[in-house]
Order: sequence, then structure tokens, then C-alpha cells
Amino acid sequence: MSHFERSKEPAALAARAHALLAAGRTAEAAALLEALLAPQFETERADLLAQMASAGGPEAASASLDRLLARGKRILFQDQARLLIADADRRLVHADYDEAAGRYRRAALVAPAATNEAGMASVGQQRVLIARATQRSDLKPIEAELARLSKEPGVAAAKPLLDLVRRAMQMGETPGAGFRAAELARDSLGAPALAGQLFLEVAARDTASLYAPKALVAAIPMLPERRDSIAAVLDTRYAASPYTRAFHGEPSVAYAAAEDSLARELGVEIARSSAAPVGARFALPVPGPRGPPERP
Repeated sequence: MSHFERSKEPAALAARAHALLAAGRTAEAAALLEALLAPQFETERADLLAQMASAGGPEAASASLDRLLARGKRILFQDQARLLIADADRRLVHADYDEAAGRYRRAALVAPAATNEAGMASVGQQRVLIARATQRSDLKPIEAELARLSKEPGVAAAKPLLDLVRRAMQMGETPGAGFRAAELARDSLGAPALAGQLFLEVAARDTASLYAPKALVAAIPMLPERRDSIAAVLDTRYAASPYTRAFHGEPSVAYAAAEDSLARELGVEIARSSAAPVGARFALPVPGPRGPPERP
């Protein structure tokens, strides 16, 4: 640390900020970060904010970014937009939907028109709406907006997201297809409430299917406020199911066989090591992820 303090090299300031963050001294690092206003620190600013989010939480990174942008009026608009989009992405991952939406809107305002940053900011706003969706009908206006955005220059991110949304909107003809749509909503779209609802639909459409108890178990972490009612259905209707027994942490030799059966229908290999040995207790099974990633 003292070496960086003595150095007169411009890069030493950023290096010192990295060192301070590594030591957990986020307040001191933030003060240095907010002094990195020169254009050559574009990459360092982004890296330091990401490191600050890891060390002090996304709220600390957002606050530091706000102070940086208030001081750095000469930071290029595209650079500002990139920093805001990265900050919004972090808030979205932590389900800070209001903060994420505000950051994406702010990035859209400062980004020059028809640039990649402007497109990413617009798509980001739709990602927040997707994350908040609770049923298929919520995706209809999002699909329309993404279809419009996909035709505009600089909005390359809209098309792959549009494809995922359309796949999630389809009503699967079989329990397996419905289960895959629910997994896609959970793993690729980051829409927990929507995924939970789709899992419940799978269970309701064919109560005799092997997918039904598996879907109910998958819905529970997506819909924590409905945990008791879903667990009650498991206990009354599917008490003998290996998925219900696994949910309660009970050993079940039938669990591996059930997973293999469903894996063959889904076209996915299930490792034999996933089966719990007799006498073992294991946590709530969570299928997937099997959906394609939302962003490359």
C-alpha cells in the first residue's frame, strides 16, 4: 500500500484503490475511485465498481457511481451509460428491481442514439419487467416491445431475449414441454414468480404425471409465500412420491429412478451420483439449469 502512495504514476491511484478494496477498506477505496475522472481510467472505473459491489454490496457500488458521475461531467456519455448498465445488471441480479429499472432508464437517457449502449439500456428495462412477471399474460407487452426493439439499429440484444420470451409464452402440449418452459423462465429469464406459476400449471394440468410432484417441489423456492399450501398438496396427494420424500429430507431409492425416467423424456443426462444413498438426508431437489443463457 505504501508503495502505491509514494508512486507518482497515474496508474498507482487505481492500483491503490484495488488494494484498499482487497483489504476491505471500501470507504477509502471509494474516495480514490471518485477521483479517477481521466479518460484513460475507463476500464479501471468499471473494474473497481465491480470489485466494490463484491466487497461492500451493490448499494455501495451504486452510491460510489452516483458520486463519480456527479463529479465526472467530462466522462463520455457512452462510458457513463456503460457504467450505469453494469450497475443496473448488478441490482437486477439482487432483485433490486426499482433500482435496476431506474439505472437502465438513466443509461438510456445519456447513451447516444443508435449505439449499443442505448440498445442495451432499452433491453435492460424489459429484463426488469420480465423479472417481475407473474403469469404468461405479463409477457405479451414485453414481447411486443422486444419485437420493435429487435428491428432498430444497435439493439442486438433484443432478438435472443425475444426468442426466450416467446418460448416461455408457449403452452406446452406435454408435461415435459411445460416443465421445460418453467425451467427456461427460472434459469434463462430470471423470472422466479413466473417460473413458479408455470411449475404449478404443470402440476395442475396432469395431476397423475410424474412431473406433478417434481413441479410442485420446484415451485416452492420460486413462490416462498405459498410454501405451506404447496407443501400441503405434496403431503396429501403425493405422499409416496420420491420427490415428496426428498423434499422432507427422507432417503428414497426411487428418487434416482424417477430422475432417470424424466431425464429420458427431457433428453438430459442425469448423473448417477445425484441419487442419495440409503440413510442419507438431502436438501430440496432443484432441477436444472437446463435453459440457454439469457446473454452470451
